[in-house]
Amino acid sequence: MLVYLAVPLAKLNFLVPEKSSGCMDNDLKSERYGHQKKTQATVAEAKIRCLEEWASLDKGHCISLLGAIEALKASTLRLPVVGGATADIQSLKDAVGSAVDVMQTMLSSIHSYLPKVEEVNSLVNELANVTAKERASLAQCKGFLSNLATLEVKDCSLRTHMLQHKFKRKPTI
Repeated sequence: MLVYLAVPLAKLNFLVPEKSSGCMDNDLKSERYGHQKKTQATVAEAKIRCLEEWASLDKGHCISLLGAIEALKASTLRLPVVGGATADIQSLKDAVGSAVDVMQTMLSSIHSYLPKVEEVNSLVNELANVTAKERASLAQCKGFLSNLATLEVKDCSLRTHMLQHKFKRKPTI
């Protein structure tokens, strides 16, 4: 049961202490968490930009590969091996040589992309690890903030209770 007393606010000023050191520690922890969250967000944004750039490169590479596949199909001859089939040896040699040239060009292109692919793969793995740690940190912070709010409510309740008992004991004139 709450008891409301008619006491001027000026008399209550001496009863309400400044923030306790525990509250200040919690404020510092909240500030550090906010700074850490901003830093992690900045890192994540940079990684996302790299992934978006990779998606653009990947699209161009896929288009290039499809074109090479079509060129290989067009330059490859399919001859029946039965029934005494004949072919112009020079045309066959030219077609196979053209297919080999296209495949060598593709190979050099693939080799030039390989270091970038390995780097992006490493960055994606790192981003996945950072994201998992960030989610765990956010869950932990949510628990801390929930506990802090509960403790703050209890603190206010206890302070109010103490004030009520102080005024009950003092005789009013």
